[in-house]
Amino acid sequence: NTEPVLRISSNASPGYLRGMAFYKYHQSEWHDMSAREPIPPEQGGLLSRTNLFRLSDREPTRKMTIRHESVVIDTMFTPLGVCSVEAPVTMLFRDDDDGTINSRETRANLSYEVAYTNSLSINPPSGDQIRLMRGRPPQLDRRIYQLAAKVFRGCDTTAQKIDAVTRYFQTNYTYSLGLQVPIDQDRLTYFLTEASSGYCEYFASGAAILLRLVDVPTRYVTGFLVTERGEEDGSWVARNMDTHAWVEAWDRENNTWVIVEATAQEDLADNSLIDPQLESQGRGRLLLARLTQAIYDYGLVGVLGWFFEVYSFQTAVTVSLAFFAAAVALALLRRYRRLHLSRNKACSSPEL
Repeated sequence: NTEPVLRISSNASPGYLRGMAFYKYHQSEWHDMSAREPIPPEQGGLLSRTNLFRLSDREPTRKMTIRHESVVIDTMFTPLGVCSVEAPVTMLFRDDDDGTINSRETRANLSYEVAYTNSLSINPPSGDQIRLMRGRPPQLDRRIYQLAAKVFRGCDTTAQKIDAVTRYFQTNYTYSLGLQVPIDQDRLTYFLTEASSGYCEYFASGAAILLRLVDVPTRYVTGFLVTERGEEDGSWVARNMDTHAWVEAWDRENNTWVIVEATAQEDLADNSLIDPQLESQGRGRLLLARLTQAIYDYGLVGVLGWFFEVYSFQTAVTVSLAFFAAAVALALLRRYRRLHLSRNKACSSPEL
């Protein structure tokens, strides 16, 4: 549906925001084999209640602020290459294998800043990870091996193989939510050998397994593909309908991660046709809720910086002036009431 889940403030398009990553495919499902380690905060915010969590020694090149508009799972959505997270939580948990992050303190209205690098050579996989990322499902149908030989014919490098599998799916398949798999058939086998349509989970799973058959290490990733920009404040919006699945492959020749987008392009259409009324409903109430939560997260002083960080300059200035005017009006009103009360007492006092 079109309900907003995340709102992101960023100069660049957020693109792929990772939630979970998987290595093992067995019996038509991806399985999470991760062991998460706790990441304590490095330091607290000077004027706020946020904590800084350092996740990499790399120097970040970009930043974005992500806000949970509704209740979601304990995942904190971040781009590939995250270096640090500043958030009003006391502890983060990171999967050392894939770098995904979660917290037991996620909630609606949670806002956190992510610093990341656009260099995808960060966090190369270990030997054990490479082994997991090349794992093949047991008893894989022989027709899938034959398909892989056809798709990758003449390909030598990892880049050529990624280009070949992407081109194959986007040329021969269409996007559809209505794929019906016979109850007695394996879903992945049916999609690769008999179907001509599917949705992102099928495309990503198919691409990951086909690439593994030609020794390209892959992992299956789920999260949000964010492409919609709000018209009022310029922030980016991720809705329930923007949940997505894709592949991350390790290019050993170039020592870099590559995001493999195999889904037929109908799923990646521009979301700008969303009814503008959806954006305007309850906007004032939403702003008040955000302000209340921000005061709790950042304190009375830090909340001013939060306004300029999350909203456009014009919106931040307008709201700041409005609160200043309200504070002045409240002070004058209190002064008037005190003077009025003093005069009344003077008038009602008996003469000596």
